[in-house]
Amino acid sequence: MSQPRRHPDRGGEIIARSGAQRDYANQRHPIIKTPCGSREKSYLCAMRSFSQIYIMAVFGVKYRAGIIHASWKDALYAAIGQTLREMDGVMPVCIGGFKDHVHVLFSTRGNIPEAEIVRKIKTESTLWINSHRLAGCHFAWQEGGARISYSPSAIPGVKRYIGNQEDHHRHRTFREEYEALMRKMGYLPEESDLPGELE
Repeated sequence: MSQPRRHPDRGGEIIARSGAQRDYANQRHPIIKTPCGSREKSYLCAMRSFSQIYIMAVFGVKYRAGIIHASWKDALYAAIGQTLREMDGVMPVCIGGFKDHVHVLFSTRGNIPEAEIVRKIKTESTLWINSHRLAGCHFAWQEGGARISYSPSAIPGVKRYIGNQEDHHRHRTFREEYEALMRKMGYLPEESDLPGELE
């Protein structure tokens, strides 16, 4: 039987381990040989993957119709948030907008492609609006839009920006805002990249 040993980090506490206990421990964390030739427990060489990406999606109502009414816009934002929560690894962070467009800030762990997340938002919110007959006509989102990624440190500022959309659009149209966002990201938009004027 092996001799007891003293643990250097426990004040010399004597630790005795039977052969069966040693075998069980090595089954759980087998000793492996590293590229440098040293021998390490396997759990010291493993690392769990982690991903957290922040995306702001911006898209407008089809034909730039200003039909998102103040009386039901918050319910729409809540419905969009619920759609996001039902997707794997996706969570809403902040949702807002104006009568002709929305900004949807969400986090994702990368389990679902960003384009698929936005497609799902558009599809489900369109069905929700039309099933409740809120728009007074057939509602649809415009094709396309922007998806902009942000670092975690920028999120508080992005949330303030989205929350201030009502005041923001007293002085600037969606087209002007959209063009400014694209230029800020280093992209020089062409006419076909931009939404039309509000109807």
